[in-house]
Amino acid sequence: MRGRLATLIAENSVFRIEGNYIEATRTFEFNINGRFRILHLDDAAITGMAVFRDFLKRNELKPEDVSDLRTNCGPFGFSFSVFDFSTDAKGPLLLEKDDKEFIKKHRIYLYRDGVRVYPYGDPDDDWLLIDVRRGTVRASEFLSNDQVVGYVSISQEDNEELRDKTSREGLVDTGKAVDDFRSLLQVFLAWVRKDPYQHYQIARKQSGDVEVFKSGRVQDLMDAAVEASSAEGVPASVRNTIAQASRDYRTERRYLVQRAENTEHLAGVGLSVEAASHDLMIALHRALSNLDRLSAYVGSDATMNREVLTAELLSLRGLLSFVQTQMSDVQLLFRSSKQRRKNVRVLDLVEKVANIFRGLLERNHIVVTVETIGSPLVAKTTDAVLLQLMLNLFDNAVYWLQGSPPPREIEILLDSESGTMTFADSGPGFRDEDLPYLFEPFYSGKGEEGRGLGLYIARQLLERHGYTLAVAEKEQRVLKGANLIVSFVKEEK
Repeated sequence: MRGRLATLIAENSVFRIEGNYIEATRTFEFNINGRFRILHLDDAAITGMAVFRDFLKRNELKPEDVSDLRTNCGPFGFSFSVFDFSTDAKGPLLLEKDDKEFIKKHRIYLYRDGVRVYPYGDPDDDWLLIDVRRGTVRASEFLSNDQVVGYVSISQEDNEELRDKTSREGLVDTGKAVDDFRSLLQVFLAWVRKDPYQHYQIARKQSGDVEVFKSGRVQDLMDAAVEASSAEGVPASVRNTIAQASRDYRTERRYLVQRAENTEHLAGVGLSVEAASHDLMIALHRALSNLDRLSAYVGSDATMNREVLTAELLSLRGLLSFVQTQMSDVQLLFRSSKQRRKNVRVLDLVEKVANIFRGLLERNHIVVTVETIGSPLVAKTTDAVLLQLMLNLFDNAVYWLQGSPPPREIEILLDSESGTMTFADSGPGFRDEDLPYLFEPFYSGKGEEGRGLGLYIARQLLERHGYTLAVAEKEQRVLKGANLIVSFVKEEK
Protein backbone atom coordinates (compact mmCIF):
# COMPACT_ATOMS: atom_id res chain seq x y z
CA MET A 1 0.00 0.00 0.00
CA ARG A 2 2.81 2.40 0.86
CA GLY A 3 4.42 1.58 -2.46
CA ARG A 4 1.32 2.63 -4.37
CA LEU A 5 1.04 5.91 -2.43
CA ALA A 6 4.74 6.65 -2.97
CA THR A 7 4.29 6.07 -6.72
CA LEU A 8 1.27 8.39 -6.88
CA ILE A 9 3.16 11.08 -5.00
CA ALA A 10 6.21 10.78 -7.24
CA GLU A 11 4.35 10.61 -10.56
CA ASN A 12 0.92 12.21 -10.14
CA SER A 13 1.11 14.98 -7.53
CA VAL A 14 1.04 18.66 -8.48
CA PHE A 15 3.38 19.71 -5.66
CA ARG A 16 5.77 17.96 -3.31
CA ILE A 17 6.69 20.16 -0.37
CA GLU A 18 9.24 19.35 2.31
CA GLY A 19 10.52 21.72 4.95
CA ASN A 20 10.55 23.06 8.48
CA TYR A 21 9.09 25.77 10.63
CA ILE A 22 11.96 27.59 12.37
CA GLU A 23 10.53 29.14 15.52
CA ALA A 24 13.62 31.25 16.30
CA THR A 25 13.26 33.19 13.02
CA ARG A 26 9.48 32.68 12.58
CA THR A 27 10.03 31.33 9.08
CA PHE A 28 8.93 28.39 6.96
CA GLU A 29 11.94 27.07 5.05
CA PHE A 30 11.03 24.48 2.46
CA ASN A 31 11.47 23.00 -0.99
CA ILE A 32 8.51 22.97 -3.34
CA ASN A 33 9.06 20.66 -6.30
CA GLY A 34 12.78 20.97 -5.61
CA ARG A 35 12.85 24.78 -5.44
CA PHE A 36 13.94 26.29 -2.12
CA ARG A 37 11.75 28.96 -0.51
CA ILE A 38 11.73 30.97 2.71
CA LEU A 39 8.40 32.37 3.90
CA HIS A 40 8.43 34.73 6.88
CA LEU A 41 5.41 35.39 9.06
CA ASP A 42 5.87 39.10 8.24
CA ASP A 43 5.59 38.51 4.48
CA ALA A 44 2.67 40.18 2.72
CA ALA A 45 1.73 36.80 1.23
CA ILE A 46 1.01 35.64 4.82
CA THR A 47 -0.26 38.76 6.58
CA GLY A 48 -3.02 39.34 4.02
CA MET A 49 -4.75 35.99 4.64
CA ALA A 50 -7.90 35.79 6.76
CA VAL A 51 -6.69 32.70 8.63
CA PHE A 52 -3.55 34.57 9.72
CA ARG A 53 -5.51 37.64 10.80
CA ASP A 54 -7.68 35.37 12.95
CA PHE A 55 -4.51 33.92 14.45
CA LEU A 56 -3.31 37.43 15.31
CA LYS A 57 -6.68 38.28 16.84
CA ARG A 58 -6.51 35.27 19.15
CA ASN A 59 -3.12 36.60 20.26
CA GLU A 60 -4.71 40.03 20.83
CA LEU A 61 -2.59 41.59 18.08
CA LYS A 62 -3.47 43.86 15.17
CA PRO A 63 -2.04 43.32 11.64
CA GLU A 64 0.41 46.18 12.14
CA ASP A 65 1.72 44.41 15.28
CA VAL A 66 2.71 41.24 13.45
CA SER A 67 6.36 41.68 14.47
CA ASP A 68 5.27 41.13 18.08
CA LEU A 69 3.85 37.68 17.35
CA ARG A 70 5.70 34.88 19.15
CA THR A 71 4.85 31.18 18.90
CA ASN A 72 5.26 28.63 21.71
CA CYS A 73 4.86 25.30 19.95
CA GLY A 74 8.52 24.87 18.99
CA PRO A 75 10.03 24.05 15.57
CA PHE A 76 8.64 21.22 13.47
CA GLY A 77 9.12 19.51 10.12
CA PHE A 78 6.56 18.76 7.43
CA SER A 79 6.08 17.00 4.12
CA PHE A 80 2.99 17.55 1.95
CA SER A 81 1.93 16.26 -1.45
CA VAL A 82 -0.90 18.05 -3.27
CA PHE A 83 -3.08 16.39 -5.91
CA ASP A 84 -5.50 17.78 -8.50
CA PHE A 85 -8.85 15.99 -8.31
CA SER A 86 -10.44 17.99 -11.15
CA THR A 87 -11.59 16.25 -14.32
CA ASP A 88 -9.63 18.64 -16.58
CA ALA A 89 -6.18 18.05 -15.06
CA LYS A 90 -3.48 17.53 -17.66
CA GLY A 91 -1.25 14.54 -18.41
CA PRO A 92 -0.07 12.50 -15.41
CA LEU A 93 -1.84 14.90 -13.02
CA LEU A 94 -5.21 13.54 -14.22
CA LEU A 95 -6.18 10.87 -11.69
CA GLU A 96 -8.25 7.74 -12.23
CA LYS A 97 -11.26 7.23 -9.96
CA ASP A 98 -9.66 4.39 -7.99
CA ASP A 99 -6.50 6.48 -7.45
CA LYS A 100 -8.60 9.29 -6.04
CA GLU A 101 -10.36 6.91 -3.68
CA PHE A 102 -7.03 5.49 -2.56
CA ILE A 103 -5.56 8.95 -1.89
CA LYS A 104 -8.63 9.90 0.17
CA LYS A 105 -7.74 7.15 2.65
CA HIS A 106 -4.60 9.08 3.61
CA ARG A 107 -4.50 12.50 5.20
CA ILE A 108 -1.87 14.48 7.14
CA TYR A 109 -0.24 12.30 9.80
CA LEU A 110 1.55 13.46 12.94
CA TYR A 111 4.74 11.78 14.17
CA ARG A 112 6.62 12.39 17.39
CA ASP A 113 10.20 11.12 17.30
CA GLY A 114 9.23 8.85 14.40
CA VAL A 115 6.21 7.29 16.17
CA ARG A 116 2.75 8.03 14.80
CA VAL A 117 0.36 10.00 17.01
CA TYR A 118 -3.14 8.53 16.59
CA PRO A 119 -5.76 9.20 15.27
CA TYR A 120 -4.22 12.05 13.27
CA GLY A 121 -4.16 11.12 9.60
CA ASP A 122 -7.16 8.76 9.64
CA PRO A 123 -9.63 9.41 6.77
CA ASP A 124 -12.33 10.75 9.12
CA ASP A 125 -9.99 12.82 11.29
CA ASP A 126 -9.76 16.60 10.86
CA TRP A 127 -7.20 17.44 13.54
CA LEU A 128 -6.13 20.64 11.73
CA LEU A 129 -9.79 21.77 11.54
CA ILE A 130 -9.47 22.50 7.85
CA ASP A 131 -12.79 20.96 6.87
CA VAL A 132 -14.42 22.84 9.75
CA ARG A 133 -13.04 26.15 8.51
CA ARG A 134 -13.91 25.37 4.87
CA GLY A 135 -17.48 24.72 5.95
CA THR A 136 -17.94 27.70 8.28
CA VAL A 137 -15.68 30.46 6.97
CA ARG A 138 -14.51 30.15 3.35
CA ALA A 139 -14.27 26.95 1.34
CA SER A 140 -11.79 28.46 -1.12
CA GLU A 141 -9.31 29.28 1.66
CA PHE A 142 -7.88 25.75 1.78
CA LEU A 143 -7.41 22.80 -0.46
CA SER A 144 -9.70 19.94 0.46
CA ASN A 145 -8.32 17.52 3.03
CA ASP A 146 -8.76 14.84 0.35
CA GLN A 147 -6.20 16.53 -1.90
CA VAL A 148 -3.34 16.75 0.58
CA VAL A 149 -1.33 13.80 1.85
CA GLY A 150 1.65 14.13 4.15
CA TYR A 151 2.97 14.29 7.67
CA VAL A 152 4.17 16.67 10.36
CA SER A 153 7.05 15.68 12.62
CA ILE A 154 7.68 16.89 16.18
CA SER A 155 9.94 15.70 18.97
CA GLN A 156 9.85 15.40 22.74
CA GLU A 157 12.93 17.60 23.02
CA ASP A 158 11.84 20.49 20.77
CA ASN A 159 8.08 20.42 21.39
CA GLU A 160 7.65 19.74 25.07
CA GLU A 161 4.63 22.08 25.23
CA LEU A 162 2.79 19.79 22.78
CA ARG A 163 1.81 17.10 25.28
CA ASP A 164 0.15 13.77 24.52
CA LYS A 165 -3.11 12.87 26.21
CA THR A 166 -2.86 10.28 28.94
CA SER A 167 -4.72 7.88 26.64
CA ARG A 168 -1.97 8.39 24.04
CA GLU A 169 -4.76 9.37 21.59
CA GLY A 170 -3.70 12.77 20.24
CA LEU A 171 -2.43 15.95 21.84
CA VAL A 172 -3.88 17.74 24.84
CA ASP A 173 -6.10 20.11 22.86
CA THR A 174 -5.76 23.18 25.09
CA GLY A 175 -3.25 25.96 25.58
CA LYS A 176 -1.40 28.42 23.40
CA ALA A 177 1.19 25.94 22.14
CA VAL A 178 -1.38 23.66 20.49
CA ASP A 179 -3.25 26.65 19.02
CA ASP A 180 0.04 28.03 17.64
CA PHE A 181 0.94 24.63 16.18
CA ARG A 182 -2.42 24.13 14.48
CA SER A 183 -2.63 27.77 13.34
CA LEU A 184 0.83 27.74 11.76
CA LEU A 185 -0.03 24.62 9.78
CA GLN A 186 -3.35 26.17 8.72
CA VAL A 187 -1.54 29.32 7.61
CA PHE A 188 1.02 27.41 5.58
CA LEU A 189 -1.59 25.19 3.90
CA ALA A 190 -3.73 28.25 3.16
CA TRP A 191 -0.69 29.85 1.51
CA VAL A 192 -0.21 26.72 -0.62
CA ARG A 193 -3.81 27.12 -1.81
CA LYS A 194 -3.52 30.89 -2.33
CA ASP A 195 -0.15 31.04 -4.03
CA PRO A 196 1.37 28.01 -5.81
CA TYR A 197 -1.87 26.08 -6.32
CA GLN A 198 -3.72 29.13 -7.61
CA HIS A 199 -0.87 29.82 -10.03
CA TYR A 200 -1.04 26.22 -11.18
CA GLN A 201 -4.80 26.55 -11.79
CA ILE A 202 -4.37 29.78 -13.76
CA ALA A 203 -1.71 28.22 -15.95
CA ARG A 204 -3.76 25.06 -16.51
CA LYS A 205 -6.93 26.92 -17.46
CA GLN A 206 -5.37 29.63 -19.58
CA SER A 207 -2.99 27.33 -21.39
CA GLY A 208 -5.97 25.21 -22.36
CA ASP A 209 -8.02 28.22 -23.43
CA VAL A 210 -5.17 29.70 -25.45
CA GLU A 211 -4.45 26.36 -27.08
CA VAL A 212 -8.07 26.00 -28.18
CA PHE A 213 -8.20 29.59 -29.46
CA LYS A 214 -4.91 29.58 -31.38
CA SER A 215 -5.39 26.14 -32.87
CA GLY A 216 -8.73 27.06 -34.45
CA ARG A 217 -9.93 23.65 -33.27
CA VAL A 218 -13.56 24.72 -32.84
CA GLN A 219 -13.79 26.03 -36.39
CA ASP A 220 -12.21 22.81 -37.70
CA LEU A 221 -14.88 20.83 -35.85
CA MET A 222 -17.60 23.07 -37.25
CA ASP A 223 -16.23 22.59 -40.78
CA ALA A 224 -16.12 18.83 -40.26
CA ALA A 225 -19.73 18.89 -39.07
CA VAL A 226 -20.78 20.88 -42.15
CA GLU A 227 -19.04 18.39 -44.41
CA ALA A 228 -20.55 15.41 -42.59
CA SER A 229 -24.03 16.93 -42.83
CA SER A 230 -23.80 16.94 -46.61
CA ALA A 231 -23.80 13.14 -46.67
CA GLU A 232 -26.70 11.34 -48.28
CA GLY A 233 -29.63 10.81 -45.96
CA VAL A 234 -29.00 13.80 -43.68
CA PRO A 235 -32.19 15.90 -43.51
CA ALA A 236 -31.97 19.31 -45.17
CA SER A 237 -33.08 21.00 -41.95
CA VAL A 238 -30.11 19.49 -40.04
CA ARG A 239 -27.71 20.44 -42.86
CA ASN A 240 -28.99 24.02 -42.91
CA THR A 241 -28.83 24.35 -39.11
CA ILE A 242 -25.22 23.16 -38.98
CA ALA A 243 -24.20 25.46 -41.84
CA GLN A 244 -25.88 28.41 -40.14
CA ALA A 245 -24.17 27.58 -36.82
CA SER A 246 -20.79 27.55 -38.57
CA ARG A 247 -21.42 30.96 -40.18
CA ASP A 248 -22.66 32.43 -36.92
CA TYR A 249 -19.62 31.09 -35.05
CA ARG A 250 -17.26 32.82 -37.49
CA THR A 251 -19.16 36.09 -37.03
CA GLU A 252 -19.23 35.77 -33.26
CA ARG A 253 -15.51 34.97 -33.11
CA ARG A 254 -14.62 38.07 -35.13
CA TYR A 255 -16.85 40.18 -32.87
CA LEU A 256 -15.37 38.80 -29.62
CA VAL A 257 -11.78 39.13 -30.84
CA GLN A 258 -12.44 42.76 -31.78
CA ARG A 259 -14.04 43.42 -28.39
CA ALA A 260 -11.06 41.88 -26.59
CA GLU A 261 -8.62 43.99 -28.59
CA ASN A 262 -10.63 47.16 -27.91
CA THR A 263 -10.81 46.37 -24.20
CA GLU A 264 -7.07 45.79 -23.99
CA HIS A 265 -6.47 49.02 -25.91
CA LEU A 266 -8.67 51.02 -23.52
CA ALA A 267 -6.96 49.45 -20.51
CA GLY A 268 -3.63 50.53 -21.97
CA VAL A 269 -4.97 54.05 -22.50
CA GLY A 270 -6.06 54.12 -18.85
CA LEU A 271 -2.59 53.15 -17.63
CA SER A 272 -1.05 55.75 -19.91
CA VAL A 273 -3.31 58.58 -18.76
CA GLU A 274 -2.63 57.60 -15.15
CA ALA A 275 1.11 57.93 -15.77
CA ALA A 276 0.78 61.42 -17.25
CA SER A 277 -2.00 62.77 -15.03
CA HIS A 278 0.06 63.58 -11.92
CA ASP A 279 2.47 65.94 -13.67
CA LEU A 280 -0.35 67.43 -15.75
CA MET A 281 -2.31 68.26 -12.59
CA ILE A 282 0.77 69.89 -11.05
CA ALA A 283 1.31 71.99 -14.19
CA LEU A 284 -2.36 73.04 -14.31
CA HIS A 285 -2.32 73.91 -10.61
CA ARG A 286 0.71 76.15 -11.13
CA ALA A 287 -0.89 77.73 -14.20
CA LEU A 288 -4.02 78.57 -12.18
CA SER A 289 -1.85 80.03 -9.43
CA ASN A 290 -0.15 82.24 -12.03
CA LEU A 291 -3.54 83.39 -13.32
CA ASP A 292 -4.73 84.15 -9.77
CA ARG A 293 -1.64 86.28 -9.16
CA LEU A 294 -2.14 88.10 -12.47
CA SER A 295 -5.82 88.74 -11.68
CA ALA A 296 -4.94 90.10 -8.27
CA TYR A 297 -2.16 92.24 -9.77
CA VAL A 298 -4.38 93.69 -12.49
CA GLY A 299 -7.20 94.38 -10.00
CA SER A 300 -4.96 96.21 -7.55
CA ASP A 301 -4.08 99.88 -7.50
CA ALA A 302 -0.40 99.09 -8.06
CA THR A 303 1.33 100.49 -11.12
CA MET A 304 1.70 97.86 -13.84
CA ASN A 305 5.27 96.54 -13.86
CA ARG A 306 6.04 95.42 -17.38
CA GLU A 307 8.87 93.04 -16.33
CA VAL A 308 6.75 91.30 -13.69
CA LEU A 309 3.86 90.90 -16.12
CA THR A 310 6.17 89.50 -18.81
CA ALA A 311 7.70 86.99 -16.37
CA GLU A 312 4.27 85.77 -15.22
CA LEU A 313 3.02 85.41 -18.80
CA LEU A 314 6.15 83.52 -19.89
CA SER A 315 5.79 81.17 -16.92
CA LEU A 316 2.14 80.60 -17.77
CA ARG A 317 2.99 79.93 -21.41
CA GLY A 318 5.68 77.44 -20.39
CA LEU A 319 3.26 75.53 -18.18
CA LEU A 320 0.58 75.39 -20.87
CA SER A 321 3.18 74.35 -23.44
CA PHE A 322 4.17 71.46 -21.17
CA VAL A 323 0.51 70.37 -20.89
CA GLN A 324 0.12 70.58 -24.67
CA THR A 325 3.24 68.47 -25.29
CA GLN A 326 2.17 65.82 -22.78
CA MET A 327 -1.35 65.61 -24.18
CA SER A 328 -0.06 65.48 -27.76
CA ASP A 329 1.96 62.39 -26.88
CA VAL A 330 -0.87 60.72 -24.99
CA GLN A 331 -3.33 61.61 -27.76
CA LEU A 332 -1.46 59.31 -30.13
CA LEU A 333 -3.07 56.44 -28.22
CA PHE A 334 -6.56 57.48 -29.28
CA ARG A 335 -5.77 57.30 -32.99
CA SER A 336 -4.42 53.76 -33.23
CA SER A 337 -7.24 52.54 -35.43
CA LYS A 338 -6.54 55.32 -37.96
CA GLN A 339 -2.77 54.89 -38.03
CA ARG A 340 -1.05 52.84 -40.67
CA ARG A 341 2.00 50.76 -40.01
CA LYS A 342 5.23 52.48 -40.88
CA ASN A 343 8.90 52.37 -39.94
CA VAL A 344 9.10 53.97 -36.48
CA ARG A 345 12.36 54.81 -34.72
CA VAL A 346 12.12 53.11 -31.35
CA LEU A 347 14.36 55.70 -29.70
CA ASP A 348 11.86 58.48 -30.51
CA LEU A 349 9.11 56.73 -28.55
CA VAL A 350 11.47 55.87 -25.69
CA GLU A 351 12.29 59.57 -25.32
CA LYS A 352 8.61 60.59 -25.51
CA VAL A 353 7.63 58.21 -22.70
CA ALA A 354 10.66 59.07 -20.58
CA ASN A 355 9.47 62.68 -20.85
CA ILE A 356 5.93 61.73 -19.79
CA PHE A 357 7.38 59.96 -16.73
CA ARG A 358 10.01 62.66 -16.10
CA GLY A 359 8.41 64.07 -12.94
CA LEU A 360 7.80 60.64 -11.42
CA LEU A 361 11.32 59.53 -12.28
CA GLU A 362 12.87 62.63 -10.71
CA ARG A 363 10.79 62.41 -7.54
CA ASN A 364 11.90 58.81 -7.02
CA HIS A 365 15.52 59.46 -8.03
CA ILE A 366 15.35 56.97 -10.91
CA VAL A 367 18.04 57.37 -13.55
CA VAL A 368 17.22 56.30 -17.13
CA THR A 369 20.06 55.33 -19.47
CA VAL A 370 19.60 54.55 -23.16
CA GLU A 371 22.33 52.78 -25.14
CA THR A 372 22.25 52.05 -28.87
CA ILE A 373 24.15 49.42 -30.82
CA GLY A 374 24.55 49.96 -34.55
CA SER A 375 22.18 52.10 -36.61
CA PRO A 376 18.87 53.36 -35.17
CA LEU A 377 16.52 50.50 -34.21
CA VAL A 378 13.37 50.61 -36.37
CA ALA A 379 10.08 48.72 -36.00
CA LYS A 380 7.36 48.49 -38.63
CA THR A 381 4.31 49.32 -36.51
CA THR A 382 2.35 52.40 -35.36
CA ASP A 383 3.28 55.18 -32.96
CA ALA A 384 0.33 54.13 -30.77
CA VAL A 385 1.54 50.55 -30.33
CA LEU A 386 5.08 51.57 -29.44
CA LEU A 387 3.80 54.31 -27.14
CA GLN A 388 1.60 51.86 -25.23
CA LEU A 389 4.44 49.34 -25.05
CA MET A 390 6.85 51.90 -23.57
CA LEU A 391 4.26 53.32 -21.19
CA ASN A 392 3.50 49.87 -19.82
CA LEU A 393 7.19 48.95 -19.44
CA PHE A 394 8.00 52.25 -17.71
CA ASP A 395 4.92 51.98 -15.47
CA ASN A 396 5.86 48.48 -14.37
CA ALA A 397 9.50 49.40 -13.72
CA VAL A 398 8.76 52.61 -11.81
CA TYR A 399 6.17 50.88 -9.64
CA TRP A 400 8.70 48.31 -8.37
CA LEU A 401 11.63 50.73 -8.19
CA GLN A 402 9.78 53.11 -5.87
CA GLY A 403 10.18 50.69 -2.97
CA SER A 404 13.71 49.57 -3.86
CA PRO A 405 16.94 50.80 -2.27
CA PRO A 406 19.11 53.15 -4.34
CA PRO A 407 20.63 53.32 -6.83
CA ARG A 408 17.41 53.11 -8.83
CA GLU A 409 18.09 52.61 -12.49
CA ILE A 410 16.35 51.84 -15.77
CA GLU A 411 18.61 50.85 -18.65
CA ILE A 412 17.32 50.47 -22.21
CA LEU A 413 19.51 48.78 -24.81
CA LEU A 414 18.50 49.30 -28.46
CA ASP A 415 20.29 46.78 -30.66
CA SER A 416 19.57 47.17 -34.36
CA GLU A 417 21.90 44.28 -35.21
CA SER A 418 19.67 41.76 -33.44
CA GLY A 419 16.48 43.81 -33.89
CA THR A 420 15.81 43.82 -30.13
CA MET A 421 15.25 46.17 -27.23
CA THR A 422 16.29 45.15 -23.72
CA PHE A 423 14.39 46.97 -20.98
CA ALA A 424 15.98 46.43 -17.56
CA ASP A 425 15.66 47.88 -14.07
CA SER A 426 17.51 47.53 -10.77
CA GLY A 427 14.40 46.62 -8.77
CA PRO A 428 13.55 43.33 -7.02
CA GLY A 429 13.20 41.44 -10.30
CA PHE A 430 10.95 38.47 -11.01
CA ARG A 431 10.60 35.51 -8.66
CA ASP A 432 11.20 32.15 -10.32
CA GLU A 433 7.73 30.96 -9.32
CA ASP A 434 6.13 33.99 -11.02
CA LEU A 435 7.81 33.51 -14.41
CA PRO A 436 5.13 31.25 -15.97
CA TYR A 437 2.38 33.81 -15.15
CA LEU A 438 3.99 37.23 -15.77
CA PHE A 439 2.11 37.86 -19.00
CA GLU A 440 -1.28 36.67 -17.75
CA PRO A 441 -3.99 39.34 -17.20
CA PHE A 442 -4.36 40.66 -13.63
CA TYR A 443 -1.31 38.75 -12.41
CA SER A 444 1.30 40.79 -10.57
CA GLY A 445 3.06 38.48 -8.12
CA LYS A 446 4.76 39.49 -4.88
CA GLY A 447 1.46 39.42 -3.05
CA GLU A 448 0.34 42.70 -4.64
CA GLU A 449 -2.98 43.46 -6.26
CA GLY A 450 -4.02 45.69 -9.10
CA ARG A 451 -0.85 45.92 -11.20
CA GLY A 452 -1.56 42.96 -13.40
CA LEU A 453 -2.35 44.38 -16.86
CA GLY A 454 0.77 46.20 -18.08
CA LEU A 455 2.91 43.29 -19.24
CA TYR A 456 -0.12 41.38 -20.52
CA ILE A 457 -1.21 44.32 -22.70
CA ALA A 458 2.34 44.93 -23.92
CA ARG A 459 2.70 41.34 -25.12
CA GLN A 460 -0.75 41.30 -26.73
CA LEU A 461 0.01 44.48 -28.70
CA LEU A 462 3.32 43.13 -29.93
CA GLU A 463 1.93 39.72 -30.90
CA ARG A 464 -0.62 41.38 -33.19
CA HIS A 465 2.26 42.97 -35.08
CA GLY A 466 4.29 39.76 -35.21
CA TYR A 467 6.73 40.78 -32.45
CA THR A 468 7.53 39.18 -29.08
CA LEU A 469 8.09 40.15 -25.44
CA ALA A 470 9.91 37.75 -23.13
CA VAL A 471 11.98 37.60 -19.96
CA ALA A 472 15.70 37.85 -20.71
CA GLU A 473 17.87 34.78 -20.29
CA LYS A 474 20.65 34.92 -17.70
CA GLU A 475 23.35 35.82 -20.23
CA GLN A 476 21.15 38.62 -21.69
CA ARG A 477 20.59 40.47 -18.40
CA VAL A 478 21.68 44.11 -18.20
CA LEU A 479 20.73 45.03 -14.62
CA LYS A 480 20.08 42.93 -11.52
CA GLY A 481 16.29 43.40 -11.48
CA ALA A 482 13.62 42.72 -14.10
CA ASN A 483 15.04 42.29 -17.62
CA LEU A 484 12.66 42.07 -20.57
CA ILE A 485 13.49 41.68 -24.25
CA VAL A 486 11.33 42.96 -27.08
CA SER A 487 12.12 41.42 -30.47
CA PHE A 488 11.11 43.48 -33.49
CA VAL A 489 12.01 40.60 -35.81
CA LYS A 490 8.87 38.93 -37.08
CA GLU A 491 8.65 35.24 -36.33
CA GLU A 492 8.39 32.97 -39.34
CA LYS A 493 5.20 30.97 -39.38
